[in-house]
Amino acid sequence: MAVTEPIDTAKDWLSTAKLALEKGMGAQAVYAMEMSAEIALKSVLIVLHVDVPKVHDISGAARIFIAGNRKVDREFLGSLDGYLATFEALLRLRAPAGYGFEGQLAREEINAQAKALLPKCSEIISACEHAVKRIGH
Repeated sequence: MAVTEPIDTAKDWLSTAKLALEKGMGAQAVYAMEMSAEIALKSVLIVLHVDVPKVHDISGAARIFIAGNRKVDREFLGSLDGYLATFEALLRLRAPAGYGFEGQLAREEINAQAKALLPKCSEIISACEHAVKRIGH
């Protein structure tokens, strides 16, 4: 597997999120953004030779294996808490968005939150791509 293959997959999920938002499908956008951020963060773990957990919430593993790792550039490390906060927000939103028909969150609220999180999710993918390329060389 090429070191950038997971990043390419993360970008595909982000494209799916953008298309879903264009169609007003915020719940699907949230799911796709969560997957894109998850896979992007996992790509950093992979390039660090960490046995990546087969779970969605990898924030604990990221804090343990990425934070303070000398192979990861300072800029990424300085923003890691923000990236993980966005990722955790996506994880928390995923269930109510997926089961919106139960009335947990109004469709309009899901769409608004998805639109607000999209640029932050895109930033995570870009930062992870940069980190993977630096570590992988």
